[in-house]
Amino acid sequence: MNKKTFSSADLLLICLVVIWGGNYTLGKVALREFSPTSFAALRTMLSAPILLLALSIREKGLHITKGDIVPFVLLGLLGHCLNRLCWSYGLTFTTASNASLLMATTPIHVAIMATLFRIERIGWKSAVAIAVALLGVFFVVKGDLANVRFGRATLVGDLSMLGAGVSWALFTIYAKHLLGDHSILRLTAWSASFGATFMVPFVLRPLTTGLFLGISSKAWLCLLVVSILGNALAHLFWITGIFQIGPTKTTVYQTLVPLVAIFIAVMVLGESLALAQMIGAALILGGVYLTRMG
Repeated sequence: MNKKTFSSADLLLICLVVIWGGNYTLGKVALREFSPTSFAALRTMLSAPILLLALSIREKGLHITKGDIVPFVLLGLLGHCLNRLCWSYGLTFTTASNASLLMATTPIHVAIMATLFRIERIGWKSAVAIAVALLGVFFVVKGDLANVRFGRATLVGDLSMLGAGVSWALFTIYAKHLLGDHSILRLTAWSASFGATFMVPFVLRPLTTGLFLGISSKAWLCLLVVSILGNALAHLFWITGIFQIGPTKTTVYQTLVPLVAIFIAVMVLGESLALAQMIGAALILGGVYLTRMG
């Protein structure tokens, strides 16, 4: 396949951008009532059975070999446990603007790791395009100087969200390495299942003490949408992108997430777009286009 043409993987990644853009609003609402650990655990544990069911139907079984266990456990730890915990803590203790900006640094982590692990070679055109897209993210998220704060008040959340970006980059690189021997669905389902296993301790106390009984239906609905769309479906889209167009080009789509998140806020919350955000939107779209064509 010619990687410079717009493919079905690109279409799936655009859908993923919309889903993840909405996750920030939905997650922020749910985290008003859920703790970061219980939210991360539940979204992971709810998505895993869905993926296993899809695997069983599509591939006529859930077969796994002894040699698959360690790689899938590592993927589960990186992409479904550590990433989700860092993301939830980040969104709880920092602003949504900071969170989306810091997660948008993932392409930088992936590009560096892909080069170090000799998975891909990053040309100067792709490097410039990624820089342009990230500059656009900065303009979109900041809006004005008052909207981006990296001080003491948000330091824990900022560092947590950076951790989410690094863990997701490691997941992406390792998933690319395993895709030669495993289908997209099998890799996603089993890594999510092992990740969910790591999450079990985080829901035991809320379950035994009845803390979940006080959660509103609104918060539960937000959790379900994030679990089914943001975890199960989006993971399949993400790994499809890694398989078809490579990890670096796939992760550049993540720079679109803050843009979509702001547009959703405009439609739902009645917020307005500043000139800086409009300039950033143009830079992001240009950076994504240049990287895909590079």
